[in-house]
Amino acid sequence: MSDAELHGRASELFLRLRELPGAERSAALAAAATGDARLLAEVASLLEHDRDFPLAPLVRAFDYETALPATIGPYRVLSRIGRGGSGQVFLAEQDEPIQRRVAIKVVPQAAANAELAARFEIERRALESTEHPNITRVLDAGRTAEGLPYLVMNFVEGEPITAHCVRFALPLERRIRLMIDVADAIQHAHQRGVIHRDIKPANVLVAELDGRSVPQVLDFGIAKPVGGAIAAESPPTLGLPMGTPAYMAPEQTGLGSVDTRADVYGLGAVLYELATGRPPLAATGDPLADLNRIRDVVPPLASRTRESNDPRAAPGPARRALVADLDVVLGKALEKEPDRRYASVGALIDDLWRLLACEPIAARPPSARYRAVRFVERNRVLVGAALVAVAAVCLGVVGLGVGLLEARRQRAEAVDQGDAQREINRFLTDDLLAAASPDREGEGATMRQVLDRASRNVDARFPGRPLIAAAVHHALGEAYAELGVFDDAERHLASAVALRRAHAGAESADTLRSEIAAASLLARRERPREAETALVPLIERARTQLGPDDPVLYTALNDLGIALETLDRNDEALVVLQEALDGRRRLLGPDDFLVATTLNNLAQAHDLKGDSHGSLELLREALRIVDGATEPARLTLLGLHNNIGATLQDLERNAEAEPYLRRAAAIAAEVLGPDHEGTLTIQINLAGLESDLGDTARAAEMFEHVVERRSATVGPTAADTLIARYGYWNALWKGGRHAEAAAGFGELSSNVTSALGAEHWLAAQCDVAWARALLDGERGAEALPLAESAEQRLLALFGADHPRTRTARQLSESLRSGAAASAAAASGQ
Repeated sequence: MSDAELHGRASELFLRLRELPGAERSAALAAAATGDARLLAEVASLLEHDRDFPLAPLVRAFDYETALPATIGPYRVLSRIGRGGSGQVFLAEQDEPIQRRVAIKVVPQAAANAELAARFEIERRALESTEHPNITRVLDAGRTAEGLPYLVMNFVEGEPITAHCVRFALPLERRIRLMIDVADAIQHAHQRGVIHRDIKPANVLVAELDGRSVPQVLDFGIAKPVGGAIAAESPPTLGLPMGTPAYMAPEQTGLGSVDTRADVYGLGAVLYELATGRPPLAATGDPLADLNRIRDVVPPLASRTRESNDPRAAPGPARRALVADLDVVLGKALEKEPDRRYASVGALIDDLWRLLACEPIAARPPSARYRAVRFVERNRVLVGAALVAVAAVCLGVVGLGVGLLEARRQRAEAVDQGDAQREINRFLTDDLLAAASPDREGEGATMRQVLDRASRNVDARFPGRPLIAAAVHHALGEAYAELGVFDDAERHLASAVALRRAHAGAESADTLRSEIAAASLLARRERPREAETALVPLIERARTQLGPDDPVLYTALNDLGIALETLDRNDEALVVLQEALDGRRRLLGPDDFLVATTLNNLAQAHDLKGDSHGSLELLREALRIVDGATEPARLTLLGLHNNIGATLQDLERNAEAEPYLRRAAAIAAEVLGPDHEGTLTIQINLAGLESDLGDTARAAEMFEHVVERRSATVGPTAADTLIARYGYWNALWKGGRHAEAAAGFGELSSNVTSALGAEHWLAAQCDVAWARALLDGERGAEALPLAESAEQRLLALFGADHPRTRTARQLSESLRSGAAASAAAASGQ
């Protein structure tokens, strides 16, 4: 404003303040001049000689408005990083007792405004009551040399959530997952009796840490405490609007009481902006009109706004269903009446997870068709595999009619494309989709139930269409394999191979694809020698028959790498898996899910070679791919979290490993069920963690369960069964049952050597554990040769610096020292 306008406003304010009782003047001036240092200075000059006006607090506020303090308490101020009605925030540095950067919040006007001072105290106590990774933390508190209160918080080097999503071009699914983290933080605050009331993008900063977007909720400056001592001391709001208009719930405009559902509205408003690029009701510049719009105007559907279109998102059924359900979720979160919103932030979180998992949302009235479609979308990895396989066979079937197969098969059965497609579509709708009906199977229908129902009498379903039946068998076999139902998978893949050999020929491309799928299943079933015997000649055929541009070749190489890893031939596995990775990157792009799969397998080969750090780097790259995907991939996330956790365990970084393993276990229990191979693998690692953390009884119980289930599914001598048995005896040893452990390790060493060979890492590891248990039983003479032999084998496998090698070396040295001491004592006698 001009000098004349400034002087006019200052004079008007001065005269108005002179009419107020003395006790109210300081607060009124602080409120009227907030953020305007020139106006504050001008009024202060007019009041300088007024004895009744307490000017000192305003001078202190003025100093903080205009100048950068050198220090605040023991902290050295670097810059001002924020300014608003609820205070100023400075970046500062602490030198002792630790060196770190911090954010310091000061409310200068609190010195002259009792309500602001009370709110600042409430913010401090509210933040101290919360402890959540996505809520800013209070590190310290105090008063400046001028007597102003301040808060010291962790410094978040991030940006507003909206800017972060734009800068990294995050797809819609990633934005929703980011908001789930924010909502979880708000729910935590609610559980501690604190309502935020000012959820907006500027109060949610996001930083990029280890390739992950990590949000932090800030500024509880107008938080409302609920219950307890803090609430009893909270100043009244007198029906005044509280919050930021673009994200403010209608009841925050002063027309009703405010509870946790106001934060539901705020979360919905921010998510709306992340989905559309603009808030639900943008500010107009007219405060009164804005308040009326908040109360009366319903925002347009998020899907109808121009900004909501994601150019990278495929406009398929899954995308349309997601966007349609998001409209419903946002509509419920942004209801004008609190009673019509989600009853809690937790209920909103549940629906957002359902939305990402393609499950029916609670906000949408259920219908049989809607639930069935969401079931199929939820299982799109499996159902999608069926669709892709069927589509591929359609092309192959067409080829029969136009002479694309070799000449000797030209007179074989010809199939009309239209008939084939109609038959396939009928199977998908009448068998597979119908089997997904919640009315028939119940809401808890599993993919296993759906596949079992759809797979009955496949051959009878396609009389006279053996190649279509073969395609369906192939698709069902791969789907069953994904579920870990190996017997049914093997049966369907064998049927596909037999039908294709008989009706397309032993040399046809589709026959080769089914043979590769059946051979790959052997690797999944931990029959690595059979898998290698089958896959090696099939890969050579694929190189010449399918060529370097067919993804099936790299699927076969990937699965051969798995078999070689199981056989402990890790040098060969590294070569094979690297070829698979290079091929998949070239054909599918660097961010494809199958690239992440091969990165995971290659990481395991590096780990088995003793390069745990290299393994961890590859696993983190795979996790970045999966985290950045536009579709939820909970099974892939499960595997990567398990493997990262297991690798961190190998590096003896248990504290870092624990959250990865526990998240993997939670996903597995929900998605796969308790007896799936993936769940059992995670249970092995989690049981090992329990043992390392000291709960050996619980660990032994978990290992025993895995041994029982693994023995029933893959056999008592499969590698994972033997690993679980090792874990069981190790837990007993850690629990002090040394004699039992020694006997158990001795028997297990023999079993592993017979099943996997003496040079397998598990055989050497068993001998280390056996020797250690013998030593505890004062049988060092028996233990020494076992430890020395194991040390040499582990050295050859992993190198000198691997934790397993170091442990064996330390044990051998201890045993040799003990033997030497015993010999010296004996000779001295």
